[in-house]
Amino acid sequence: MLPVRMPQEYDGFLKSIALDDPRALYQLLQRPPPPADAVIVPIAQELASKKIILDCGFIVESNGRKRVDIFEFKAQY
Repeated sequence: MLPVRMPQEYDGFLKSIALDDPRALYQLLQRPPPPADAVIVPIAQELASKKIILDCGFIVESNGRKRVDIFEFKAQY
């Protein structure tokens, strides 16, 4: 079965959490959160190209290292 785009109400809800409290999004999605001292900078939402699609993303900087975390919300029925 192919993944189906998430219904708009859930998609919007998850994006609003990402903007309001990125650490809560990591907890909700059961992903390891960034270190407590990490700086989390949002990336533009709804970015799409031929190589990548994302609903939201963050640049996470901690201990002199940077990484990019990308989230695309999908549902499967």
